[in-house]
Amino acid sequence: MGNKLSLFVIFNQYDTEKYSGTFLRLQKILSDNLSQTKNKISVSYLIVDNRREDLPFEKIGDNVFKVGGNNSDREFSGLDKGIQELQVQGFKPDVVLCSNDSFLVYGWTFLEKVPVYNLVRYASRHNCLIGHIDTKEIPFQIYSHDVTEWICTNGFFIRWSSLKTFGSLVSLGMEKLSSFMPVEYKENEIFLSAAPLSENYRKMVIQWLTEEWHGKFQISEKTWEYFRIKTCAMINESLLSARMKERGIRIISYKDPIIMKSHWLKEFCRNLFSKRVN
Repeated sequence: MGNKLSLFVIFNQYDTEKYSGTFLRLQKILSDNLSQTKNKISVSYLIVDNRREDLPFEKIGDNVFKVGGNNSDREFSGLDKGIQELQVQGFKPDVVLCSNDSFLVYGWTFLEKVPVYNLVRYASRHNCLIGHIDTKEIPFQIYSHDVTEWICTNGFFIRWSSLKTFGSLVSLGMEKLSSFMPVEYKENEIFLSAAPLSENYRKMVIQWLTEEWHGKFQISEKTWEYFRIKTCAMINESLLSARMKERGIRIISYKDPIIMKSHWLKEFCRNLFSKRVN
């Protein structure tokens, strides 16, 4: 039992009507995925409710806890609250899975595609961030950070010892967004000329939110504040991976063969040694 891994899932939620049942769906996906290795791993959950910031920490089920969030910077400040709460409550998991209620908006999740135990096992032994890597294969830059590729923040694994000392997951707060784009809508000025964003990144943000995103919309005076909020979230997602890499935390795709090879090699050596002893 001493070698049993512990995984804590921080699940950030806000719109329980639009994303009804997503937490239960996540629980089932993980339960099904880990069914063959349930004796090797324990899973606990912390639901961070960003709509109810006043909620005290409480246990609401078997290894399921809930607490009010912090929606000042949407999911990123909500995840910050979850990380802080794990520390306050004295939890010491091996690995944390950070997720949110939009993890199934595209109809799939990598949690259904690969053995989750392997991801947790690898993350527990390496200073890395594991998830779905997104990229447009075009060079992007924010400040001096290379953000050409990034981990999608609707689901990523990271070692607890790395996460708890990382600092805030909020790279750009809403209060600083005015240095990137006007507070008031201006038809011919989406981003400020001095904004620390490469031209490619500016174009990508506009194209993504108005043409490619599942909730795409047109930029107007009416939608301007929403556009600013979504842009800030995109910048925070991009900068999180960049900041992790700059702190020596590797960014690894859930599909990377190194995760499966590492698991296979250790099992092979263990079985070989066992046979020789016997």
